[in-house]
Amino acid sequence: MNYTYLHYYVAMTMLKGIGPISARRLLDTFDDPEQLFYLKKTEIQSLTGLNSEILENSGREQALERADKILEQHCRYNIKSIVIGDDEYPLKLLQCPDAPLVLYKLGLGDLNHPKNIAIVGTRTSTSYGHLVTRNIVKDLNVEIEQITSGLAEGIDTEAHKASIEHGINTVAVLGHGLDRVYPSSNKELASEIIKNEGALISEFPVGVKPDRENFPKRNRIVAGMTSATIVVESSSKGGALITARLALDYNRDVFAVPGSLFNKASLGCNAMINQQVAVPYLNKDLFLKEMGWKAKKKKITQKSLPIGLNPIQSELYSFIRLKAPVSIDEISLVLNLSISKLNVELLQLELRGIIRSLPGCNYTV
Repeated sequence: MNYTYLHYYVAMTMLKGIGPISARRLLDTFDDPEQLFYLKKTEIQSLTGLNSEILENSGREQALERADKILEQHCRYNIKSIVIGDDEYPLKLLQCPDAPLVLYKLGLGDLNHPKNIAIVGTRTSTSYGHLVTRNIVKDLNVEIEQITSGLAEGIDTEAHKASIEHGINTVAVLGHGLDRVYPSSNKELASEIIKNEGALISEFPVGVKPDRENFPKRNRIVAGMTSATIVVESSSKGGALITARLALDYNRDVFAVPGSLFNKASLGCNAMINQQVAVPYLNKDLFLKEMGWKAKKKKITQKSLPIGLNPIQSELYSFIRLKAPVSIDEISLVLNLSISKLNVELLQLELRGIIRSLPGCNYTV
């Protein structure tokens, strides 16, 4: 069998008892990963000091055979393999000692945007968390180049959707193989990410299911490939807090959105702020100052009002154009209009094609 360098890298990820840190140490020892599969066990042990029992049970031959099958399957799915050290491999992730040897990718998204941030949070998010997530993305849409998250339900989903709506490149890091989407409710969102020149990435090959133990591994990639992590909502335990701790370990900036003392979904964020392990995310300007990023000037274009609007519709159109996407609750609060009155006027604007409704009772022009 004629194996390529890619076979050997993928096979290294299949070796039993050898994780990403050990694998990178082995790569530092050998000029070519092929040596790990063809040198005698005594030679490898002499060069690396690898435990003889681990080496004996690593399954080198089986790993190569499995790698060959995986790469064949990836060709059918049009999945690209990115080896550590390749130009396309995320440079920030490369700095992490436990970075995966191989990343698998669907889509055209560049993984090396300098201003790439992670927005994460609980699956059991609240309307407050959704509103805050969308406002963060909307406010930062000129300042940042990419938003990374985990395609989970809740805050992750809102972050990806808002990124697409505002034309920001977005990357979803998955805790399973790229032959499936979990949760299945996000299949359409995953397709939209790819259509909008984003990417789905994973360290897991096809066939790997979304098992519980895979998600902390997924979280280290989210934290490692980004400049900062913003936790929007999190209970006192959960994956978002794991991502935040990993980001701190990698010397990345961590922000947390403060929330109500009575809201369980904000307990984790409030605790991180109290413990001074996260900077409170209060607004765009403070975030940019903390990151040392200069604010860009947004180009403003003046648009005339559509003809034939009554005073309330004119006010609604101007507000939605300024704040879009904006929720009906925020419109009601700021413009001091009842929900019943709003529903009537918003429907008229929508029927005329002046505005359109978005999921979650949000509106845009």
